[in-house]
Formats: sequence, C-alpha cells, structure tokens
Amino acid sequence: MTLYKRKSQKITPKRIFICTEGSVTEPRYFNDFIEYFRISQAHVIVIPREDSLSSPSQIIDKVNQFVKEQKVNKKFIQGDEFWLVLDTDSWGPNLHETIDDAVRRKYKHAVSNPCFEIWFLLHYKTSNEIISEIDRFDTKSSINMALHQYPISGLNKTDYIPKTDELVINQYKKKSNFLKIYD
Repeated sequence: MTLYKRKSQKITPKRIFICTEGSVTEPRYFNDFIEYFRISQAHVIVIPREDSLSSPSQIIDKVNQFVKEQKVNKKFIQGDEFWLVLDTDSWGPNLHETIDDAVRRKYKHAVSNPCFEIWFLLHYKTSNEIISEIDRFDTKSSINMALHQYPISGLNKTDYIPKTDELVINQYKKKSNFLKIYD
C-alpha cells in the first residue's frame, strides 16, 4: 500500500499597492477601509507620498520608483498589483498619457469624475440622482457642500465604509460614469 503525503505549500498572498493623487483624503479612506474590513487575505498598502506633486504623470512616476525599490530590495512578488487612483480634474492629455503608460506597465487604475469626493457622495445619493442634478456636482467644492447636508461626522468608519457594499452594488447595476475601475 502506497501512502500519499500532501506536500505543504507556502502560499504568499498577493499584495496590492495603491498610489493616490490626493495625499490625505484618499490614503486615509483606503487605510480605514482596510482596517474596517480586516483585510487579511491580501496586503494592501497605500504608497506614501511626502510631497504635494499630484499630476497623473507624477503619480505614475511614484509607482515606478516604488516598483523599482521593491525589485532592488528583492521584495517584489510576482502577482503584486499596483493601482493608481486618479481624478479627471483638468489634467487633459496628461491623464490620457498616464493611463496609457499604466496599461503598458500592467498597472491597474481607478479614475473618479470629477474628483474622489464623488465616491463619498455616492454613499448618500444614487448615480441617477446625481446625474439628474449634474450641474450641481461639477466641482470638488460643490460636492463637499452637498456632503455637508448629511449628518457626517468626518470619520470614514462611520460615514462611508459601512455603506460601501450597498453603494458598489447600486453603482454597478446602474453602470455609473463617476468611477471607472480598469484592470
């Protein structure tokens, strides 16, 4: 009789690195999201930015620099994902060139239109409601004013993150144009 032994396999979880255009709001949101949902199957790390350079090309440069450091320090793992989180703002050709570069490098990207704060507003209004008042939500300041109509505490863990599952389901059913995720 032959005994079969199962070989143990060391499985290294995929790591997801996120580099955002904003240096405060977006990193805080993603870090709170990671903590709230106790994401343990994957390592999600917000790439820190010490500077205020935020154009799309500067963000992809930061990711390129980070990837290079990971490879030099032998910390790069096959299957790691690198994400750029960008706003449409008024970047024009810079945004399109950056997205083309990201695609070539196999980076994933999420683009919010017009700004990341639209994601917060989508926790309280459906995309159809926003579209019906589109002229009212064309700038970051107008979106922030609309958000302050709701009883928000300023804490992602109470204001937004518990509503994320419902928001995602609603937005994907409606095929919202406010946030596009590409991989």
